[in-house]
Amino acid sequence: MKAEKFARAILSRIPGQDVMVQIQPDPRSIKFAEHACYLLIGGLRGLCGSIAIDWARLGAKHLAVMSRSGYDDETSQRVLREVEGMGCHIDLLQGDITILDDVRRVLSETSVPIRGILQGSMVLRDRPFPAMTIEEFHQAAGCKITGTWNIHNASQDLGLDLDFFTLLSSIASVLGGMAQANYAAGCSFLDAFAAYRRGLGLPAFSVNLGIIGEVGYMSRDEALLERHIGSVTTSIDEDLMRQIIRYTLLQQSEEPVSHSATSNIVTGIAVPQSGDSYLRLDKRFSHLFVGGDAQPWETEGGATRDTAHQARELKALLATQPKTADRGVVLELAIAVVSDYITHAMHLSEPVEPERSLAMYGIDSLAAVAFRNWARMELGAGLSTGDVTTAPSLVALCERIVDGYKE
Repeated sequence: MKAEKFARAILSRIPGQDVMVQIQPDPRSIKFAEHACYLLIGGLRGLCGSIAIDWARLGAKHLAVMSRSGYDDETSQRVLREVEGMGCHIDLLQGDITILDDVRRVLSETSVPIRGILQGSMVLRDRPFPAMTIEEFHQAAGCKITGTWNIHNASQDLGLDLDFFTLLSSIASVLGGMAQANYAAGCSFLDAFAAYRRGLGLPAFSVNLGIIGEVGYMSRDEALLERHIGSVTTSIDEDLMRQIIRYTLLQQSEEPVSHSATSNIVTGIAVPQSGDSYLRLDKRFSHLFVGGDAQPWETEGGATRDTAHQARELKALLATQPKTADRGVVLELAIAVVSDYITHAMHLSEPVEPERSLAMYGIDSLAAVAFRNWARMELGAGLSTGDVTTAPSLVALCERIVDGYKE
C-alpha cells in the first residue's frame, strides 16, 4: 500500500497544559412500573393533563386522575385520547379531595395498586385579604391543606407503598401574590408538609412552580399572564415544566439527582434580578442580584437612585416626628421615594406626576394592597387600602404618610 493512504499525526504532551475533560453522565430516565398506577389529582384540563401525556410517553401503562368537575370538556377528552393512544390505560375518578371518604374511595378504585401521586389540585378565590371571607380563604387553601392531609392519611391507612408524592406548590409561597393570601398560605403548607413527610422517611417533594405560559389557567388569560411576567419572574414553557416534574420524581428515588434539594425546589424567579426588581427591598433575596446585593436602577439621563437607601432615610426622618419647619424636606423625600416605587411597581414608562390622580396610573384595590404592605414594611406608615385608593394625588398620599406619624 502506498504511504500517502495513511494519515499521520504526532501526539505530544506539554507539561502544565493538560486539559481536563469533564465527564457528562447520561441523563437520568424515569422508570414507571408496568403493573402500577400513578394518580394525578387535579383533572386533565391544565398542568395535570400535560403531565399525564408526558408520563404516558415515558412508559407509564396505568394512570388515574381525580377531579371534582369531571372529564366531559373538549380539553380533557383530547388528553384522554392522546394518553390512550400511547397504550396507557387511564382511570377517570371523580371526588372532592377535601372529603376524606372521597379520597379513600379513589385510592381504592384504581385498576392496579397506586405507586405514585401528584397533588395538583387548585382553587383560586383572589381578593384583597381585608375583604376576603372565611369561606373564600378555606376554598383556596383547603384543597391544598385539608386535601393533602387526606391523601397522606388515606394512603397510610391503605398501606400504599409510594415511590413518590409530588406536591404542586407555587412561587406565591415565596414571593407572595397580590390578593392571594389564601392561595399563598396553601402553597406554604405544601412546602412544609413535604419536609414533614421526608422527616418521617416517606417520599415527598414540593415544587414552587413559576408562571407557566403555555398550559394551565394563566395560559388562558393573556392579560393575567402579562401582569405577572416582569423583572422578577420568568415564564416557564410546557417542556421545561415537564422536565421539572420529572426532576421531582428523581429526587424521591434512592439515588437523587441532587443531595442539596431534599424536599423542595423553587422555579420561575429570574436570576440575576434586574435593578428595578422590587425584591431589592428584601434582604432575603439579595443573593439573586449581581454582586450579591441589590443594585440601584438607572433613571433617565443615566443617573442612579438607590430607593432602598432613600426609603431607610425617610423612615428615620418620619420616626423623629419632624417639626413643621422640616415638613417640606420630609415631604419632598417622601414624594421621590413613593414616586419611584409606583413607577416601577406599575411598570410605568414615565415617573408619576405629583399632582395627578393615582387612579390614572392603574392603582386599583389590588395595587393599593401591595403599596400599603410596602409602605408599612419599608416606611413604617400605617395606611389603609382606602387611604391609597382615595388619595387625589401623589402629594396628598405622601402628606398622609408624613402627617400620619403625628396622629
